[in-house]
Amino acid sequence: MALEWPDDVVENAILSRILDERVFLVSWRLENRRDAWQLNVRCEADDGISIDQLATINRALRDEFQLPGLDTEKLSVEVSSPGLKYPITKPRHFKRYTGHQIKFEHDLPAVDNPVTGTIEAVEQEVVIIQSDKSRIHLPLQNIQAGFVQLKW
Repeated sequence: MALEWPDDVVENAILSRILDERVFLVSWRLENRRDAWQLNVRCEADDGISIDQLATINRALRDEFQLPGLDTEKLSVEVSSPGLKYPITKPRHFKRYTGHQIKFEHDLPAVDNPVTGTIEAVEQEVVIIQSDKSRIHLPLQNIQAGFVQLKW
C-alpha cells in the first residue's frame, strides 16, 4: 500500500523545521521513487536567501522531518532557492521583488495579459504595478504567476 499524506500535513511538517522567521516556503514536492522518498523544498527569504540558510533547513529536514509511517532512512532531502526563472505566486514573494520588473500572467479581462511592470507595492491582497501605459492594481487572487524580467 502506497503512503500518502494530505498536503497540509506535509507542509506543516516542513514549516516546523524552518525556524528563521525571514525565510518562507515557496514550494515543495514529495515523491516516492523505487521504495525511496525524495523531498524537494524551495525556500526564499525577505532579503534573499543564503547558502547557510538553505543548508540549515536541509539539515533540519534531513534530521528531524517526520510523517506518520515514513521511513526517514529512505528519505532524500533537497533544499534550494527558486531562482529567477521560477514563477512568483505568494504575497511575500511579490513583496520581496518590490522595485523589480515582473511579467504577470493573470485573469483580469480589463488588463492586457500578460502585463509587464515594476512592482510598486503589495498592499493587503493587491499588487500595485507601474507598466509602460499606466498604474495597475492586480488582486493577488487573479494572478496566476509572475516572472522576474532581467534588464541587460
